[in-house]
Amino acid sequence: MQNEVKEPEQKIEEKPVEIDTTNQKESENDSIQENTVKINPITIPPRPFSTNSNYTPIPFTGYILPRPNSRIIPQLTEIGGNFVVQPNDPYMAKDPPAPYMYFDMNKTPYFIRCPCEQTHKNGVLVCCSKCNFYCHGACVGIARVTPDTNFICPYCQYLPLRCSCRKNMKFDEPIIKCVACGYYVHKSCAKLQFGRNPQNFVCQFCGSRQFKQPYFQIPEKSFSQDFTKTVPSNTEEIIKKIPEGDFRTMITEMLGSSELSYHKSITILFNQFGTNAFDYGHEFWKIFVSAISSIFEIPKLTVMETMDEIAVNFLYKPFPKHKLYSIPGLEISDSIRQNVMTEPLPKLPSMPSAANLGFTSHHTVCAMENIDDGAFICQIPGLLCHQDEIRAEEGIPRTCITIQGTPVAIDISQTTSKYALYIRRSFHFNCVVKLQIVNGNVCAMLYAARSRGPITDERSSSSGPAIMKGTELFLPFDSDLPYPIEKKAWKIKKTKPPTKTRPKPKQKQNNNTNNNQTKPPPTKNVAKGSERSQKNKNSHDQTNKILPSVKLTLLSSFMEDDLPPIPIVIQEEENEVDAKVLAQKRHSTHQIRNMSDAE
Repeated sequence: MQNEVKEPEQKIEEKPVEIDTTNQKESENDSIQENTVKINPITIPPRPFSTNSNYTPIPFTGYILPRPNSRIIPQLTEIGGNFVVQPNDPYMAKDPPAPYMYFDMNKTPYFIRCPCEQTHKNGVLVCCSKCNFYCHGACVGIARVTPDTNFICPYCQYLPLRCSCRKNMKFDEPIIKCVACGYYVHKSCAKLQFGRNPQNFVCQFCGSRQFKQPYFQIPEKSFSQDFTKTVPSNTEEIIKKIPEGDFRTMITEMLGSSELSYHKSITILFNQFGTNAFDYGHEFWKIFVSAISSIFEIPKLTVMETMDEIAVNFLYKPFPKHKLYSIPGLEISDSIRQNVMTEPLPKLPSMPSAANLGFTSHHTVCAMENIDDGAFICQIPGLLCHQDEIRAEEGIPRTCITIQGTPVAIDISQTTSKYALYIRRSFHFNCVVKLQIVNGNVCAMLYAARSRGPITDERSSSSGPAIMKGTELFLPFDSDLPYPIEKKAWKIKKTKPPTKTRPKPKQKQNNNTNNNQTKPPPTKNVAKGSERSQKNKNSHDQTNKILPSVKLTLLSSFMEDDLPPIPIVIQEEENEVDAKVLAQKRHSTHQIRNMSDAE
């Protein structure tokens, strides 16, 4: 790597001593100024910094410089023609901390000034292109420094935060600006997910939190061809298969035309009801895909791929330019290194053999052999980082692969894999990425999975290999809709009629006793046709027949000459096999402990 700086053999063990100029006497300040070199103005060219987190510049000496003029300025409120800061404003003007000077191995000075107000130099440091001061990458949401990194620190960029969390110096996660007040808030505090920022965002302090639905459109370079089709003759059959509602009404209006354009028709329908597709509902997908497939007489897979392209065009950025490969393995950012190392990940003794992959005519990745469910496909080299460290305010980069169920993602913009960059995303995916430890190293592994999605039966079968030879590989979307959008109802929900309550049975009085007693209502037999319930009923009837007319008491045994018969019924012994079966029926969670019990 060109930017990597090697450490010299002899290191200087002297640590820099921070000098607090605010709490010392003037005489001490004068002595410090005499022993230090005054640099005024501070003009330090940006120097290349190693992306290796283990590298730390060698300090020669250190001291604090006066604070610069840059500061985070809050928004002012106009009152009576004067702009003032509200006293109840949770964020006031914030002066940046004093920069701290270090010297590297070439005795070139560099300064650290970070929002965390700490002067340590551990981890990745990123240089501001305006003030030339360094910040900790983990404190400003940057996991890696590249030659084309153009970073401006929060103090030079003037980013006033006024968030409900009151952590107004927290810049390690994405923020968004309110168009009403001009303040910034954290996206997570505004309940915005990883992905594109909504237009004309208004924070919770300024009013409404409703977001307008974006305009979905097919990308210019689409794999599906646009064509014009005359309306089919079986329009009534197509309409009958659609439930009553707005979707059926729109399809009826479209079929009233003489000709229909495929791209235009599916774009209109997706903008009206496409947000329901992100719910992965089986009924909506089945009706939506079947209707368009029947109208234009095309395969259902073609409609599904077009819907994937519309969703990808909204969620993701355009594909970046080709870059040189530079990361052969998996690097871990400073923000998640400790969590990943302590996570109990599955371990493998060695790297399994990769599957045979190839490219389609559209330069997408496909399998050149049958791949079973759960089989290893290939390794994904890149940078393992948090989602907050990936710039996604204008859309998720195509070079981002999210580990499903976690906020961790892989940046493959500089990967050595020739296949990872060209795996498409889909509502119906057939491969997933997992983290595993191989030979003591954390690796990102791509595994095959049987097709998952709303209508998986259209893409794969329930038996056989998960990915057939010649089938394209698809990864799941790295995020759902990034902000809440009101979904339009596509059908009329049928309300169930109220169930009629049965009248309660009348209470019967027992003439033999003075107290009124009610019999319990008859209960249904849960074990229908079970032998035990039938035997219990027969034994109960036999017992009632032989019960004596007189009551058996201790006094009657002495007064009567002959004792009445004792109600004892001898039952036949149950079969051993039937007893085990009945025991399993009684306990649904019954488990066989010994292998001999299963015989």
